[in-house]
Amino acid sequence: MSHMKTARIMLLTVIVFVAAIYIAYCAQLWSMQRRMMFPGAQMGAVPDFRDWPANARQLKLGDTQSVHAIWLPANTDAPASTIVFFHGNAEFAYQSVAAMSRLVGASRNLLSLEFPGYAGAPGEPTLVSIHDASLIAYDWLLQQPEADPRRIVAFGRSVGGGPVAELSRHRPLAALVLVSTFTSIADMARGLYVPSQLIRDPFDNRAAVAAFAGPALILHGRRDDVIPYAFGIALGKASPRTEFVTLSCAHNDCALDGVELRAALAAFLEKQQL
Repeated sequence: MSHMKTARIMLLTVIVFVAAIYIAYCAQLWSMQRRMMFPGAQMGAVPDFRDWPANARQLKLGDTQSVHAIWLPANTDAPASTIVFFHGNAEFAYQSVAAMSRLVGASRNLLSLEFPGYAGAPGEPTLVSIHDASLIAYDWLLQQPEADPRRIVAFGRSVGGGPVAELSRHRPLAALVLVSTFTSIADMARGLYVPSQLIRDPFDNRAAVAAFAGPALILHGRRDDVIPYAFGIALGKASPRTEFVTLSCAHNDCALDGVELRAALAAFLEKQQL
């Protein structure tokens, strides 16, 4: 009996020890998750305008001018379709202006939103703060004579897919474009063995794509080593209105103005008359 009692005590000790380690692990991830999701806020980046097209300009929107964005109007007199772009978590809006201008083309407007806390923009990046900034930017866009309000396309790369999905729930969009993004933060958390209840910014792209009434283009690199390719496939199956395209890249080497991405986007926008 004494041996059995000793074994039970040892087993209980091991269970308590493992549970304590797991709780500490979860607590650490809970406290660090926003720094992990949005590392650009810690990088101290300063906008660099040197490679911007001549007609691009930086915007400071909202009552307090706290929402930073970049506006590149189309080279046309008639109201044009607009691509609203949300960048990745270790990227900045100013870095992608040249590549996105080539991707979008001169016949469309480009509005590129900076995350709060990134590259001099005030605030802290969270689901709520980025979403609030996107609403201010969207509502500003509706007031621009260059923009056709019926042809607004939200485009998100990597973590930028989250704000695109969230925006689609609250404002009319003609189409969604999601590149190298996740199904949901809950699915990402499961890969780290963390319960979904600890997620502070629960972006759910799959649910948003499923609920979206318009067309969506999903692109994902087959060799993605950050956000699994399987997530892209799952997003592509979230709605009968989606089109899924496989890219021959990983994650960080999927250039926004790469040949494959440009061809897929051009075909999609032409098909949708956007």
